[in-house]
Amino acid sequence: MNQPTKTKDLTGIPCPMSFVKVKLALHEIQPGETIQIELDSGEVIENVIASCDIENIPVIAKQTDKAKPCFITLQKPA
Repeated sequence: MNQPTKTKDLTGIPCPMSFVKVKLALHEIQPGETIQIELDSGEVIENVIASCDIENIPVIAKQTDKAKPCFITLQKPA
């Protein structure tokens, strides 16, 4: 996987505001580009991944191991 175009730290932001911030972050990149977003583990990252699936936002990588920083890498749809 290539390096993401942009990174964003959204740790400490609870649901549902975390997904709102993810959607705003996607506006900062062009279609086809990727963004890596750091999120809190547990419910927050699980809900963001589920919301991305519902909205057809491709999750191309994820790290949900609680022992490490949690992140997802998203690709902005065309």
